[in-house]
This record gives sequence, C-alpha cells and structure tokens, in this order.
Amino acid sequence: MAAKRLRLADFNAKRLREGWNRIEEMSEFSAFSNFVNYAGNASNQRFGEQVMAQVKKAWVEVQKEAGPQAPQQGPIAIYLDESASQKFVSLWKKAEDLVLVWSFANPPVRTFRRTKGIVSDNGDPEREADVIMTAVALGFAATYIADSGQAIQFDMDPLEGSKEPQKLQDFEAVVGKMDAAVAAWLTKKGKIPQQVKPGLSPGYSQGAIIMGVYALAGKDAPKSVAAPVLSPKGQALWDKIRTLGVSQYTGRGAYTGFVDNKNTEGDTEPVGPRSTARFRALAPQSDADPHPRWLPPAESPLWEKRKRAGLDSHVPWGLIGGENAGEPRAETGCGAVNVADFITVSMRNAGMVFESDIGPDDIAQYTHGMIQAIYKAYHLGPSCEPYEIAVGDVTKKMASCLTCTLFMNATGYPPTSIHLGRGESWAPLYQPYNPGGAAGAHEAEVIRDLNNSWYAKCLEWLQAGLAILDDAHITPDHQASREAVGHYLNAYRADPTVGGVLVLDAVTIHAGELDRISRTLK
Repeated sequence: MAAKRLRLADFNAKRLREGWNRIEEMSEFSAFSNFVNYAGNASNQRFGEQVMAQVKKAWVEVQKEAGPQAPQQGPIAIYLDESASQKFVSLWKKAEDLVLVWSFANPPVRTFRRTKGIVSDNGDPEREADVIMTAVALGFAATYIADSGQAIQFDMDPLEGSKEPQKLQDFEAVVGKMDAAVAAWLTKKGKIPQQVKPGLSPGYSQGAIIMGVYALAGKDAPKSVAAPVLSPKGQALWDKIRTLGVSQYTGRGAYTGFVDNKNTEGDTEPVGPRSTARFRALAPQSDADPHPRWLPPAESPLWEKRKRAGLDSHVPWGLIGGENAGEPRAETGCGAVNVADFITVSMRNAGMVFESDIGPDDIAQYTHGMIQAIYKAYHLGPSCEPYEIAVGDVTKKMASCLTCTLFMNATGYPPTSIHLGRGESWAPLYQPYNPGGAAGAHEAEVIRDLNNSWYAKCLEWLQAGLAILDDAHITPDHQASREAVGHYLNAYRADPTVGGVLVLDAVTIHAGELDRISRTLK
C-alpha cells in the first residue's frame, strides 16, 4: 500500500483544503502500534473495523519508516485524520521535512430503518412494539421453566400494591394470562408446566440492593437485600453510595451499579458508582455491525407528541419523556418550556451523564448501572459480584426491569427480582465506558462477547414467544402485528443481532411492559 509523499507545507494545505479533522497525534511508533493492535483504543474504534483492516496492512510500511529498526532514526509525528469519505494515517519525518500519507476509504454508510412500522412498511408501530415485548417476555419465561424445571416470578413493588389494591389485582390478572399462555405451549412441547406467578419485590430500605447472581461461579442470592455480605472495600463503597457520599445520578429511575471485587490477588478494587448514562445509538457502518436500528419517518404520527409546545421543533427520538413535549411547562431559570425538555434538564441536574449530544436525526439510548456493573464483574473475574442500589428520593422499586433482566439472564447473572414496569430506551454498552478511569485490557472484547450472548437469547426468546402467541392467546387487533414481526425475523434469520435490535426498537416506544402484555394477550 503505497504512501503519498508531501512536504509539510503541502500536507497542511491539503488538510485545510479538503476539510480533514484531526483525531489524534502521536510522537512515538509504540503509540501507533497500540492504536493498530488494541481494539479498545478510542481512535481504533473511531476508524472502525473495516478501515482498521486496511490500516493493519499499512502498519508494516510505517514500521519500516519509523519503527525501532528504521534505517534513519529521528523525531517523528504520526497523525490520524478523517474527512467525509476517508481516514488518513500520516507520518511526518521531521528531519527530512517529509510527510507520508496513507489514505483509506470509509465503508458505505448504512442508515437507520425509516419504515412506518418497526418491522413493516405500513403497520402500527405501537402494536408491533407490544408484540415484540410480549413475545420476548413469554419466550423468556417459557424457556426458563423448560430449562430449569422451576416456576418464574414477576414482582410488583409492595409499596405500590398496598396503596393501590386495584393495580395489584390487574397485575395478578395479567401475569395469570402469561401463565395460561406459557402453560399451553409447554404442554404442547411435552414439558411439565411450572407456574408463571405474580409476587412482590423485596421492600425498600436505604442501601437495599438488586444482585446479579452468577450461579455458574457458585454464587447465591443474598439472604437480605438490605444487608448484602460484602468485602471490606465493597462495604465501604456501598456505604458511600447509599448515603450519597459520592457523585452519582439521583433522579428519575436512579439505580447505581457497583461491583464488589472479592479477588484476593491482582485487581482487588471495587468498581463504582456506575449510574445510568445516556448515549447516542450509532448507525451501522459495515456489515459487521449490528442490525440497523429503527427511527420513525418524519411523517409518522409518533412525532406529533414529540413536537415542542409552541415551537416548530421536535424532541429527538428515544429521549425519556419525549412523548410529553406537547405539554407546556414554564420554568424559571432552566429554559425548558415543555415537560419533555424539563425532564431532560432535571436528569442532567440530578447528575446523569449525557455521553453524547442527541440531534434530530439521532436515537437516544440509556445504559443502566447494573448492566455496566455486569460487564466490569465479568471482566474482573468470577469472584466479583454486580449490584445495583436504588438511590435518591424518586426510585424505591427493588427489582430489575424486563430489559435488564433479559440481558442479565442471557449473560449468566439473573436478578434477585423482576418487575414489568418501564425500560425506556434501554440499551447495552457498545464500547468501554469508564467515567473517571481507563478501560482495562480486553474490555471491548468482553462487551462484544456478552452482547453476542444477549443477541442470541433475544432471538431465541422472540421466536419462542411468537409461537406462544397463537390465535388462542393473542388479541385480534394484534394478530397482524404478530405476523409482521414473524415475517421480519424470518427475512433476516441470517442476522444473529436482529432479535436484540427489535427489543431496542420496541422500548423506544415508551410504555410499561405490563401494559403492553395486557393489550396483547387475551
């Protein structure tokens, strides 16, 4: 792969003329080697897998010019740049006033899906979301029973149940419908059905925890969620988190993740606090990336609720509270003129990290503290335990949402309790996220591997759930959506990520999972 040779002045003029953007500058060949060989490197990820395959071929040439065995040693600078259509690696050999430039074409851009329905050109996206989440819940419950031979329980917050008895009755009725549908399917399969049963989650107290129980490593659920048995360092971190002695998000849906590190050698430090953080969903750049996400087209009725009151702009897709943009709210000082923007400002003021700006053509997604903790616990080893603590004055529910539950079970860390509330715009991580710290070795690979396990299970659970949702158990107004989801999965059956991506798409239409299931099941 031949490099183009330029004088420094010509190189700088070319950068300016073509609008290159500087990504990184390095003064040593070893730093360039780290960029090439470490997939967790931020610049490596910025270049992308397809471009990096080309860069690795050019590495030999750069080594000949600037490596330890180069015939002419001297001061160098290696630049990483990008333009609209290309990435560039440039080597400036200062003593020769010479810049060698290797250029690499960007892969074709794959955009978001922009159909009216999530999986269909003209379907109802809300009913399709109902079917996707009902199917994945039923498939998860049924395969859990079939594999373990044990009943599965979905819980309601005891505080909510005691205050609203009718709500508790409605909850029990919906879980009863789940039980009937799952039992019928298991019987057809020749399995002895166990119960899908309703229950109450553990009661809230300051510092009460949800645990991801790594059964493969011999871990057991804690005897008391109010008093977990932790290492001395883990206990100290837990005390700081529960008493708000460390900076963390404390607003709506505030659960803080942490890892109790019980290693006796090597890295023995606990990890945390890990609060829910907001990210931007990335459009796939190559066929190696996950299935494209869904963004409603501009003419979709779903945008009507996201039009800001009194303005001509819309709240970006996926933002929590976005469906409340049409409700005026005059707040002094914060600049929010509608409920949706006020929720965003309130989250930021309560400490949520907004890792990415979200524009009108973007999708917002949120990664919960427990999910972040699971990646870290798996990376640190089987002696490490992921936890989540409800913090602040808003959140009291001591159970994992369905979206977290799916990820936790798929990766081997089932939660101590499951609720059927909201998991609005939930998503896993796609690259290392370490606020205030550096990524560990192989952390990117851990994220990839755990995500792949989650993708595989989501597809399995969705397919099983669609089979459970036969005409005897699905409401007539959701049958067309069931068929559409089934056709879509079949059309993309060669893509192992499609099931997980449909779950992500469904939860950008914000609703409680209990409500979705209630609307879908007879």
